Amino acid sequence: MEYLNRITKDVFRDKLNLDDDQLLTNWIFADYQRKDKYDEYGDLEEEAPFVYEAAPDTDAMRAITM
Repeated sequence: MEYLNRITKDVFRDKLNLDDDQLLTNWIFADYQRKDKYDEYGDLEEEAPFVYEAAPDTDAMRAITM
C-alpha cells in the first residue's frame, strides 16, 4: 500500500493540484459503473462511456459485476 500511495502522490499531486490528504483516500474508482442504453426492442442505442467515477462502496461494485 505504501508503494501505491507514493506513486499516487508522484503522478497526481502536481497534475491535479491536490495535497496529500485529498489524494490519499479510501475511495474506490471504477470505469464500469455506467450501463449501456438499450431501446425497448433490446437494440443498443448508446454504449456506456468509460468514465472513472468514485464508487459508494465495495458492495456496490460487486453488484455491478455480477
